[in-house]
Amino acid sequence: MTTAIRVPELGDGIVTLRAWTRADAPALRPACGEEAICAYSTVPWRFTLDAARAWVDRQEAKRLAGRGVTLAIVPRDEGDQASPFGTVVLTLQPQEATARMGYWLVGAARGRGYAARAGRLLVDWARRELALRRIELVILPGNLASRRVAAALGATNLGLHPGLAHHGDRREDALLYRIEA
Repeated sequence: MTTAIRVPELGDGIVTLRAWTRADAPALRPACGEEAICAYSTVPWRFTLDAARAWVDRQEAKRLAGRGVTLAIVPRDEGDQASPFGTVVLTLQPQEATARMGYWLVGAARGRGYAARAGRLLVDWARRELALRRIELVILPGNLASRRVAAALGATNLGLHPGLAHHGDRREDALLYRIEA
């Protein structure tokens, strides 16, 4: 039997990470339909309030099943009152004591260091709270912003791996980065 993951609320004075709630569903509107987000995540391609709420529900189900944690990135210390402008996620691979980390930001929030801040908060929490040996990031070679985030997190680039990135039936070569925990 798996154990639900306790949802942390983490912050650094610039960003706060907290659980997504059904009330946050409208915040997914700018992410829906964006190729860079939808092609490599489970964010719906077309925004409807029902589809957005279903996405939030799937993130909670994953947490309850002990498979991972998906946290909303919100500004400063506004916590539950603020609307998310991105997400950071850990998907656990417990048989290997590892996790895969991913993140995305809506367009208006990009280029300000928020993803690196969110990633750092989550990595530090995962080191303290989860028995992980490493955290991996799978990044397409052309995604320079994600590569910069990985570098800011101190991740080691392990090189290009054929077919490593996949969503649905599509596979692409991707860079594998690793953070030793």
